[in-house]
Amino acid sequence: TSQIADTMSRIDVLYTRDYLGVRTVEEGQNVGVQGGFFIVRPNRRTFTEMISLFEEGNYTKGRLGNSGWYNSGFGNHIWGSLTIQGFLAYYVSVKAPDRSLELHRCQFNQHADNPRLTRSAKNPRPTLKPEFASQFAFRDGPCKDLRDACDDVQCQTWPLEQTYLLHFTGFCRKPWLCQAAIEPNQLAKNDLCRPWHCQADTEPFLFLNNDLCNQMHQ
Repeated sequence: TSQIADTMSRIDVLYTRDYLGVRTVEEGQNVGVQGGFFIVRPNRRTFTEMISLFEEGNYTKGRLGNSGWYNSGFGNHIWGSLTIQGFLAYYVSVKAPDRSLELHRCQFNQHADNPRLTRSAKNPRPTLKPEFASQFAFRDGPCKDLRDACDDVQCQTWPLEQTYLLHFTGFCRKPWLCQAAIEPNQLAKNDLCRPWHCQADTEPFLFLNNDLCNQMHQ
């Protein structure tokens, strides 16, 4: 439609945010950009402005508050805060929000991340299947994006046919590296060193209900 065309005509940056690394409600207030996917329209003004801001190097060490790029709060709690994930988050949030658009991360940068915070665990974890809940101490908590409900970005069960880009990271890592994000001993189950999450029927995590990672690796 003309409204969509008008909106896209002024957009210089398309991106998704990196909710995978969010560990607390406070961190959900200033979320970094996911460095595995972003699109920048060739634009001299945008390029010059980004280079100028980056070369000035106005970065304050610290987490949240007045830390980070130009004291914006995009600080050390973000993985890669000194580079693209922190700097671009500052740019699209503070300098050019009217020329930037956040895309649906399950569709355009799918890595089967849990949209909810993890209680009783130091680092983010996948959602447990109900039948395995008694075997682990951690539980899902509030939404990382601070909304009351976040099922619309439940990437752990997002249909593969509605996905445009797959990103092997986080809980769903590169199959050719034979890495196990959660349970390393699962690698021993297969002589060919296939990913641990191909054992969908016996593993405790929700994003394996539809064997999502196994489909992504085919």
